[in-house]
Amino acid sequence: MAITLTDGFIPVADKAIDNLHSVKESRNELHGAKEPLEGIVAEADRVIDILTVAQGVQGVQSDAVNRQTFVIMELASRLTVLMMTMGAENRRTLEPRMLKPENAEYRHLEGMLRQLESAHAVLSELIRRRLDEGDFESVRLAGAELRRLL
Repeated sequence: MAITLTDGFIPVADKAIDNLHSVKESRNELHGAKEPLEGIVAEADRVIDILTVAQGVQGVQSDAVNRQTFVIMELASRLTVLMMTMGAENRRTLEPRMLKPENAEYRHLEGMLRQLESAHAVLSELIRRRLDEGDFESVRLAGAELRRLL
């Protein structure tokens, strides 16, 4: 079932979290490229934590946060496909190829890491603004945990 923006924050966040877990799992398909891959997994973990807590804080679930979560959902999907494709191509050879900084694939992973970092930064800023302007009970209760993750 395809998720759209109109489905609301919770389904979009659930799918984004699922896609980010897939990114983490697909990391095991690749050899080499330690720096961008570890960065991708670390960013995925941070965004998963933020989205998980944000699901319980209705006051931060604005349209802008939903749109940015949708961007992350789609980015994580593309990143999973890229990593799985690279892994499948690697399995077709007798000797697995190590991804190195001079490889185009390595540089592509670095670019995807920068996109994920940027999407994470935008999401964090949007949520931070909602926390700062919000004077509602759900923000007071879970806001401290969310602020810690931002």
